[in-house]
Amino acid sequence: MELWQKLKQNKIAFSFICLLAFIAFTSIFAPFLGNNKPFIIHTQNKLIYIDYLDSALENLKTVSLDIKQNRPTDPKILSWLEKSLSETAAFIKEVELAEGIMRINLNKSVQTQDLSSLYELSLLLEKARTAELKKRFFFPLFNTLRANDFFFMLLLPLYLLIILIKKYLPQKIIFKFGLEGFWEKVFAVVLLSLFITILIMAMKQERFDPIIIKKCCPNLKPASGLFSR
Repeated sequence: MELWQKLKQNKIAFSFICLLAFIAFTSIFAPFLGNNKPFIIHTQNKLIYIDYLDSALENLKTVSLDIKQNRPTDPKILSWLEKSLSETAAFIKEVELAEGIMRINLNKSVQTQDLSSLYELSLLLEKARTAELKKRFFFPLFNTLRANDFFFMLLLPLYLLIILIKKYLPQKIIFKFGLEGFWEKVFAVVLLSLFITILIMAMKQERFDPIIIKKCCPNLKPASGLFSR
């Protein structure tokens, strides 16, 4: 406290500390403050749906071609196919069609080289082109943040929360958790921030961009006659 009082008396030093604090604040929250993506979208955007649907069809054709040519299927392609199918089905308003798309076990079909089930899935996806869509929630800003972004952005709010708890809750609770000293608060904040970050990343959906997948995988192109018998 004595050092703080001396700093406050020295206007130049205090101004410099305030400037450093402002720079630190903006750098920590830069991924949030400097992001041009919306917080939340509630939409039935046809373009988003078609991207997922096209990715599902192209991945499905690639997997089917691998089976026909007795080649091992890339696990990434299979993972992208499962993801694109779930995203496509989530858009479809007709429950029976959506459940039909998700009912087929892709891993089993690939292991048993069951082309008939993949052919059935391709027919369902083609039918889905004209399906009625329902609105969905998307969280673009949330999906762009990484684990370290969440961790550092949580530090200050959690520290302020602990100060409020100390101020308004009975002192017995504070003494019980041992949050009297500054470093004890810092240690508690770091642990809480780490724990919450792990929870967020566990609940956070895998980032999936069908446009990027198409660029990264030039072999994902529509092919004719893959399911011909």
